[in-house]
Amino acid sequence: MPDSSPTLKKPLSVDKTDKKMSGTLRLRRLLSLAQPYGWKLLITMILTAITSTLSLAYPALTGQVIDSIILDKNANALHNMIFILLGLVVIQSILSFWQSYWLSMIGERVVIDLRLRLYTHLQKLPLAFFQKNRTGELLSRLTNDVTTVRNAATNNLTSFIQNLITLLLGIAILITGPDTLLAKANQLNGAIPAGHPSSGGGGDTIFWILLTLPLFSLPFLIAGRSIRRIYKQEYAVLGEATAASEESLSNAKIVKSFTREQYETERYSKLTWQQFGVARKRIQLMSFVRAISSLLGIGGIAFFLWFAGTAVMEGHLTIGTLTTTMLYVFFLSRPITSASDLFSQYQMALGSTERLFELLDTPITLTDAPDAVPLPPVQGELRFDKVSFSYEDERPILKEVSFTAQAGQVVALVGPSGAGKTTIANLIPRFFDLQSGQITIDGYDIRHVQIQSLREQIGIVLQEPVLFGATIRENIAYGRLDATLEEIEAVAHAANASEFIRQLPEGYETLVGERGVKLSVGQRQRIAIARALLRNPRILILDEATSSLDNESESLVQEALDRLMRERTTIVIAHRLSTIEKADRIVVIEQGRVVEQGTHEELLASHGTYYRLSTRIFESEEIAP
Repeated sequence: MPDSSPTLKKPLSVDKTDKKMSGTLRLRRLLSLAQPYGWKLLITMILTAITSTLSLAYPALTGQVIDSIILDKNANALHNMIFILLGLVVIQSILSFWQSYWLSMIGERVVIDLRLRLYTHLQKLPLAFFQKNRTGELLSRLTNDVTTVRNAATNNLTSFIQNLITLLLGIAILITGPDTLLAKANQLNGAIPAGHPSSGGGGDTIFWILLTLPLFSLPFLIAGRSIRRIYKQEYAVLGEATAASEESLSNAKIVKSFTREQYETERYSKLTWQQFGVARKRIQLMSFVRAISSLLGIGGIAFFLWFAGTAVMEGHLTIGTLTTTMLYVFFLSRPITSASDLFSQYQMALGSTERLFELLDTPITLTDAPDAVPLPPVQGELRFDKVSFSYEDERPILKEVSFTAQAGQVVALVGPSGAGKTTIANLIPRFFDLQSGQITIDGYDIRHVQIQSLREQIGIVLQEPVLFGATIRENIAYGRLDATLEEIEAVAHAANASEFIRQLPEGYETLVGERGVKLSVGQRQRIAIARALLRNPRILILDEATSSLDNESESLVQEALDRLMRERTTIVIAHRLSTIEKADRIVVIEQGRVVEQGTHEELLASHGTYYRLSTRIFESEEIAP
């Protein structure tokens, strides 16, 4: 490119978000993602509560079965208990199916909604944002972070509710005794025993069980902040690795031409091992937390067995009641032991939430003014009036630039590399906002017209033509999505592209490959010109449109450009003397200022900056871009 791109120094940083948003607020925003599906989620939660409650009946029924066999020798009670167990299993299976179905559907919708929301927001962010942040890192947020948040907002939430219900009801049943749970069943079937000695397990037993629970959660509370910080670091490194791989794979030709395959492999490997190092810290910390929690949990169970075993030997508990109580203890230990994984995933989700909401909270700094009006169809008079500009408080790039391009004129911007030519071109479609001065089109200040209506009347052809990995027809139609095939063929003919398109096996339906790699540079440029022709802009910006072409391709492209420029206001950034000479007006830029203006002959006669630059052209037919 003829102008140095801005270097914007500070990419997205999760640390800034951490200062602004508390963990509670992040959690609330995380759960809000499922809010549009609240009633479906409520049904899922109700089904979860029912299945959790039904599962708590199994230990009580198991204890009754054991006592029916050992103590009562009651075959009818045994049969009835088995039928009840089977019935509960069938009911629970049916409810679990619908719970799983609705939960998965909600999860997929949350993913779609979040990705669309993120992508829509990204499309509205200014060009400066994409010059500051790497594409691969943004893709990592759209994929890895969104999936993590999806799991937290659906699966993990349901697991938490299921475990909480199991825990609370299990403790209640342990305190009151499983005989209470069977009271209704006892009324329905007299064959079911009325009960045996108390299954509450004794006050001491319950004391040790309840004491174990808060001790078990203590390590998670202590380590929570550290785990979340490690997850943030891990996802940041993952984003770097994704960005590195995206850059390398999308520039495979450069990598291979410089034989840098090994270098790229080592670069990606370094980032991957760096992620592994961060992951190892997380694994070590989580393993330690799980070990401590397991130690406390098993210790509590050991104390329970000691007290319960003593109660059995003293005749205060039956074998069935002991079995029931033990099963409840293990039922309680299941949500407690799974709490470590849920806690880890929760911290992971909070880290991803920070990164996603940081992206969503990135302000859209370049928007329509409150009083903006649609730009009507224009003739194309373009005026710069004392325009000054700099990138994010860096050194001034443009300093009081003033020039006028009359409607239908071709104005060439000439100057050394870094003079500010491409910056001028970027200000016309308002990719950036100027700091002072004014840019008008037919007298309309571009800051006071709607951005979409402004850009709809501007066409841009770049030095490196950008195509999408679609068909030739779709790439040309990108200029106007409702164009007919006849219109597409007409602009392709005008762009000198129809001949080579007809020679392709699939014609206009030929896939061009990623970034158009299946076509030559000249062919890609002619497709880009056809796309601009289809848009039919009033103002045209040509940024080094022929600089990378061979002589034959340049001739075809230049002929197409001449048709494209006809009766359109055209701003040309060029290094070819033949292109510059054709301009109605030449504006010479040096160190961000307009130092000369005039025709080719006038500027040569003045023996100024343009004269020195043109001397280089005569010597090498090239001005530095």
